[in-house]
Amino acid sequence: MNQRGCRSQASVASPTLRYTCYIAQVLRVFITSLGLCVVTSCTATEAPTLLSGGLRPRLAATKSPVYVLYPHLDQRIVAFSPEKTGDTSSLQHIARYFPDLWDPDITVIRDFAVDEARLYALASTREAADAARLHVVSLKTGALERRLNLPPSPQRLRWADDGRLLVGHATPPKGPPGRVSVVNTRTLEQERSIILQGATIDLVSFGKHAFVIERTERLIGANEVFATFQLLSIDLQEGKVLRRRAIPAGARELSIGPTGLLYVAHVSGVGMHSTDGRVSVFGSDSLRRVDQLPFEMSVRAMASDETLLVTSLLKDNGDAWFNATAVDHSTVFDFRFSELVTRQLAVIDGIAYIPLRQKNAFERVDLQKRARLPRVSLGVERHRDGIGLLRTRMQGAASKTQRAH
Repeated sequence: MNQRGCRSQASVASPTLRYTCYIAQVLRVFITSLGLCVVTSCTATEAPTLLSGGLRPRLAATKSPVYVLYPHLDQRIVAFSPEKTGDTSSLQHIARYFPDLWDPDITVIRDFAVDEARLYALASTREAADAARLHVVSLKTGALERRLNLPPSPQRLRWADDGRLLVGHATPPKGPPGRVSVVNTRTLEQERSIILQGATIDLVSFGKHAFVIERTERLIGANEVFATFQLLSIDLQEGKVLRRRAIPAGARELSIGPTGLLYVAHVSGVGMHSTDGRVSVFGSDSLRRVDQLPFEMSVRAMASDETLLVTSLLKDNGDAWFNATAVDHSTVFDFRFSELVTRQLAVIDGIAYIPLRQKNAFERVDLQKRARLPRVSLGVERHRDGIGLLRTRMQGAASKTQRAH
């Protein structure tokens, strides 16, 4: 009995017939919905598990300058325009920042970050090698605006989405455990310090949460050290650890992919600087492992844009490779570089920048066209040791700070 016939007969028939027609309509809707679900292969938990972690990655600002740290000789941070010069083979510098002008006792810049107005540099001095101050410098004038004292052993700087700056701390010798400090970039004050159980190895932050690789050590016997690793989720508003998840030993690199999943690359042994090709994938909401990517090469660096996770890789025979992975974890494209590259990688406007090792030049990859671009050098800068750190100006960092605080 079709639906129109059932309605016409039910309007004049007995209550029993009307009830029978009602049941028939309910069954028809249920069967139709079930058939649609079978055709589209939908389940209650399948689709979001792998393809979405609930967050979106934070990208570099459009046409952001490339900021490069030269760590030795005449130590400096140089900003280069992403637009090529007339000879199409080099990027032109637009500013230089000299740490010895901020403090003549600075010996090492451990990390730095940049927003629309300022450069923030973690720098150690001769007097306190294990400590470091946060030096805040005007991008426009290059002048030092403030030095901010921090808890012991700060190592890494990362941006939160609201424009605050996160500082990851290691565990100092015979000292307290590591922590994550939160710095308000409007007031230039430390807002809070979140104590951890161990050292911060790497961290990322999106939304209202920070995600941290934590390493905890304990002695076994007289001299042997046993290390365990955990992945943490931290509520930045409440200043407390929400979740912990034990992860395989040697976790070293942490990145957020295009859909908000967390990617953790593992070293092949304690103290080694290369990874063994294992990248574990975790959901950002539950920290549950949802996949593992067997690259079978050492993972040197990871980054992402709106649609791809990109990795810089190194084979055992010394060949350097580049890989682009889609959100379903299939390889979109990859290729081999002709020379070794560093552990740095940045994506600006769909272009991946990979510094060459011991050279003042970049390999570049167009992620949309899936093609290598001509190699570019960095203007007239010449340094034997090549590029130490590579950073970009983060999207909306300063403006978000003004609005949020």
